Amino acid sequence: MISLFRDFYRDEDMSRARELIEYDFWDVAGPLLEFRVLDRQITLSTVERAQLRDLDLVLNFLEQLIYLQEEGHLLERDRNVFFEYWFDQLAQPTNAALRRYLRNCGYERCSRLLGLESEEMFLAYGSLLTDQGGAEEEEAHRKLEPVGRCHIRGQLYSRGEYPALVPGEDAVEAELFRVREKSAFHLLDRLEHYDPGQRDTSMYRRRCIHVDELTVDAWIYFWNGPMDALEKIEHGSWSQFQTQQ
Repeated sequence: MISLFRDFYRDEDMSRARELIEYDFWDVAGPLLEFRVLDRQITLSTVERAQLRDLDLVLNFLEQLIYLQEEGHLLERDRNVFFEYWFDQLAQPTNAALRRYLRNCGYERCSRLLGLESEEMFLAYGSLLTDQGGAEEEEAHRKLEPVGRCHIRGQLYSRGEYPALVPGEDAVEAELFRVREKSAFHLLDRLEHYDPGQRDTSMYRRRCIHVDELTVDAWIYFWNGPMDALEKIEHGSWSQFQTQQ
C-alpha cells in the first residue's frame, strides 16, 4: 500500500493528470476525452497527446487497483482508505465525458464498477425534438430511438428559426434518444453546424453531460456563437416558444 500510495500521489505525471481531472475537466480534459470517443480521426497536438498519456496513466492505475482487489491482493477497505476520492471523481456528474471514455476505450473494470452502458445517448432540445423539424431531422430520427422527455440544466435562447443552448442552471426541456449507430453523429454534426476539426469556430459544439433526472450521460450540442443578439426563453421550452410565435 505504501508503494501504491507513493506511485499515485508523488509521481509528477500522475499529479498533472489528477489536476486535469480535478480542476480543468470541462475546459481541458473533457474535450480531449470527447475527441477520443467520437472523433478519433482528429489529429491531436503534441500537448494534447501528452495530456492524454497522463490521463491514461491515472485511469490505468485505478483499473489496476480494481484488478488487485479482484485477485485478492488488495482489500476493498484499503482501496477505499487511500483512493476512494479518485473513484468518486469517476462518478461525479460533471465528469460525464470521462465515463464515456472509460466505456469506449477499454477500461472494463472501471466501467463495471460504475455500471456504464455501452450505448451512446443523445439529447435534443430544438428542431430535433420529435414534434419539430423537417426532412433532415426525420433522417436523423431513423438513426435514433426515443427514450423520453426530461429536463436538463442550461439556459435556452432563440436565434430566430433555431434555439441556442448554453451551460447554466435553468431547467430546459429536452428529449433523450438512444443512438442506434455511431454514424448518426456525422449527420447530427452536419445539422448542428459542428466541425470536430474546427471546434472553436463551429456554430455549435458537441459535449457530453450528465442528465440528473435520468441518471444517464448523453451528448448534446451547445451554442458556440455570440450571445448579444439572442432572445432568452425564460420558460426553457422550445416547443412552447414555437407555439407562442
